[in-house]
Amino acid sequence: MHSAAGELPLVSAATASHEDAFAPPHIGDNYLKGVMLDQYNTANRQVLAMAAEIDHLGDAIRAAVRGQRMQEALASNRQRNLRQVDMEAIMEKRDAALTHVILVDPKVAAKFDAFHDTAHPAYRAPGSMDTPASRRHVDDQHRQSDAVEAQIQTLLTQYVHVQGEMEAALAQHDIQSMERLQSDIDELDGQLQTLDARRGAAFVEISLWNAHVRHLVKQFRDEQQRGHEE
Repeated sequence: MHSAAGELPLVSAATASHEDAFAPPHIGDNYLKGVMLDQYNTANRQVLAMAAEIDHLGDAIRAAVRGQRMQEALASNRQRNLRQVDMEAIMEKRDAALTHVILVDPKVAAKFDAFHDTAHPAYRAPGSMDTPASRRHVDDQHRQSDAVEAQIQTLLTQYVHVQGEMEAALAQHDIQSMERLQSDIDELDGQLQTLDARRGAAFVEISLWNAHVRHLVKQFRDEQQRGHEE
């Protein structure tokens, strides 16, 4: 199915298969989640970098105006406007990837539904990003998600290393080392699951303020419902 600009690009298992044998504990066999997290993380890093660049250009514009260097200020302003357009396009991709993670992760989907169900005790009235404070709040959630991903990558490096040691211990029938290493694996597994849950909570929090994400969730579910009815 072809999606119009700004709409949710549908993802099928046929186009989202992982080639890697290693499945991180917080992903497991949910390869769609892994694919969409990769897309979200890539887009999120790009948006954060571009936002910093736009802020820097804003500082340059103000400095040029104070120094009465108007041509320089105009040039920086044109550059900032172009970067803003580029960033907004990537933000749409980030929203789409985030939406897919919400939909394909059962725990995150359940949290989303609870927060948006007026009959549920966890219900929270949806907001918007119409104010600077709400936009900063959403930006903070994305920055926290980026920090969580960095922590996850650090733990995954440790996890892969310990798994390698476990394979060596198995080959040598080293029971004592195997027990110690299994304890390390279990601890890393728990830390990864905790971080992933924290990121999932951030995604749901973002959905409470981002009307575009809420629209994409509804769009995707409506598409699924029509598919079931046909």
